[in-house]
Amino acid sequence: MPLTFQQCRSCGGKTPVDTSAAEPEEYCIHCGGRWNEIPDEWQSKPKRISEERIAELKASGYQPQNRSLMDCPRCKAMTPVEDGRPLHKQRCMECGSRLGSRPGKVRKRKKSKSFVDGMQIRRSRERVWMPMLGAMLIVVMAVIFGIWMNSRPKPDSAEQEPPAPPPPRFDVKELTAKFMAAKTPEELLPLLRKPVVFEKAVREWCAARPGALPMEGELLSITAPRTALGTRLVNADILFKRVPRAKVLTVETPEGWRVEWPAFTGIADISVEDFLKKRPDIPVTVLVNARRSDYYNNAYSDEEKWMALRVSDRLDEKPFYVYAKRGDEGLIKSLEVLPPGDAPARGQATFYASRRMALRLHFVHPPGEGAPQAQLALVVGDGWYIP
Repeated sequence: MPLTFQQCRSCGGKTPVDTSAAEPEEYCIHCGGRWNEIPDEWQSKPKRISEERIAELKASGYQPQNRSLMDCPRCKAMTPVEDGRPLHKQRCMECGSRLGSRPGKVRKRKKSKSFVDGMQIRRSRERVWMPMLGAMLIVVMAVIFGIWMNSRPKPDSAEQEPPAPPPPRFDVKELTAKFMAAKTPEELLPLLRKPVVFEKAVREWCAARPGALPMEGELLSITAPRTALGTRLVNADILFKRVPRAKVLTVETPEGWRVEWPAFTGIADISVEDFLKKRPDIPVTVLVNARRSDYYNNAYSDEEKWMALRVSDRLDEKPFYVYAKRGDEGLIKSLEVLPPGDAPARGQATFYASRRMALRLHFVHPPGEGAPQAQLALVVGDGWYIP
């Protein structure tokens, strides 16, 4: 059934009314009275005092005040209000809230004087001095800045330094990519430093390892460039697929960055394996990983006369011992690059205790007891770079 809500004129509440009925319900669900009838003044007011008190008031000459009804703005109930009295001083009979708000003080702005055509002459209370002061401040600051610019001493003109060479990272990355993708010795040779010198060694290396080309692999890291013997060097750590992992040494040349082939193979004049087999008695250049040692034996048992080194190949295999004369100051000074200590600490990689070095070695004494012992004649190059 359709219901509508009507406001009861007796209590002010909302009561549902069935408008579809022929005779709609006329009684309020709140007060029980007829919602569409306006009650008498005395019936609409709640009786808050006794009949004796009413009789007493009438006998004393009490005159009731004129009141009217209005809806409370908060609870929407009908409440009597006193005529002629401000609403903010009266309260609702149901909820007790004020029926009006206190009027605030309104400040009116004086009207501007104007001409007949509507142009304004002036406006009172307009702070004209504020924009004027701002404009004056800007002018003063501009004048001070101009004086300072004209009176400051001119800076000394320094000579421009030549621009630093570009970082070789991209060049080295491109070079190593070509080096890993080379399929024949002819493609490898243009990527090497001194290709004419190392052509025979390259072809022998490829012939001894059929199927090694293309080497392919993944470039793991590139070190920052360092200068050695007037040349910039960069190491590229590459994990190859068909050959062991290696640190490829690249050298800056007038033609660009090139790969140092002896540093890649770990072979200079002779490999470590051939050096131990042939035991040459004349000095030859061998590329080794060297670190300090305390192994003194046979002809090299005098620790005050000799300085002991433990050396091995690039894979830290085939170790043997090398001895340098402590009386040779130049030779001992060239070995100062080696870290102190005779062995890497526990849990520390051999790399942190050893260094790559190119040494001129030879055998002086016949084989004795223990590990092979050779004698150092000279340190050549820087690391595994030999000019």
